[in-house]
Amino acid sequence: MKLLSRLRSVWSWIRRNESIVGAVAVLAALSGTLWVLCVYWDWFVTEPTGRESGSTTVRNLALVIGGPIAIGIAIWRSIVAQRQADTAQRGLLNERYQKGAEMLGSEVLSVRLGGIYALQRLAEDHPGQYHVQIMGLFCAFVRHSTKDKGDNAISEGHRIREDVQAVMAAIRIRGDDGIKLEKKEKLELDLSGANLSGANLSNANLNGANLSGTVLLKANLSGVKLFEADLTTADLTRVDLTGAKLVTANLSNAILFRANLLNANLFLSILLSTDLTRANLSGANLSHAIGLTQAQLDQARAGPDDLPKLDGREKSVPLVWSGKSLEDP
Repeated sequence: MKLLSRLRSVWSWIRRNESIVGAVAVLAALSGTLWVLCVYWDWFVTEPTGRESGSTTVRNLALVIGGPIAIGIAIWRSIVAQRQADTAQRGLLNERYQKGAEMLGSEVLSVRLGGIYALQRLAEDHPGQYHVQIMGLFCAFVRHSTKDKGDNAISEGHRIREDVQAVMAAIRIRGDDGIKLEKKEKLELDLSGANLSGANLSNANLNGANLSGTVLLKANLSGVKLFEADLTTADLTRVDLTGAKLVTANLSNAILFRANLLNANLFLSILLSTDLTRANLSGANLSHAIGLTQAQLDQARAGPDDLPKLDGREKSVPLVWSGKSLEDP
């Protein structure tokens, strides 16, 4: 084991000092060649009767022995060149990342957008190296940008800022491979406390995301995947959650005033003190929802022919639909 460890140490040193080792090898070969020429010069130039001269023999041997050596040197040089190219490539990629991150801090909108698109492209082209850290950077950008006060936060009419929308679009359209990397690296999409009023997150995969305290007024979350997501105290007023997957999501103290939950799946979701006033629960799956009360249901709405699916109890009393129709005032 000690010998193997020493051999590994030697090999590691050789890899770190490839240029030096190569130069020493070339000098050793040249020195050996010169020594042989000096010692056996007469043998080289003399041509004994009936056989080849020494120089001819050496030439033939050199062709036989030198060929493989030359090939080995060529391969070695190719490996060194490839490693140098890889190092240069990593340097360029790191520069792209650093430049994009710096652009996010610019006061000029067009510069910030350029940084966002550059980072998005980098994450798509080199997901193994950059996807997770860029998604983490994007989440931090959204959290802090939308918490700013004044004109730099959300524009009039509660419309989401253009650069924030660009980041959310990048998060929304990220591929399955990127999502797998996030799970592998245990990255949580932390958008807690962000103001995403009017954002379009339709069909996004936000499973396990931290959206606690997020303002999502009138946002489009149709078809979004929010398995085990944290939506505690989130403002979901008039949000479109048509067909959303909210299985085991935590909606405690969230505001769902006039939210559209048409055909949404809230199986085993946590609805403690959730405001469902005038929420559309048509076709919604509320089976085994935790904390759901009869009073909450009575404040909601549903189509007369498309009632929500209920399979829960309040103090051993089965929950029943007695809420108003969508047509009721």
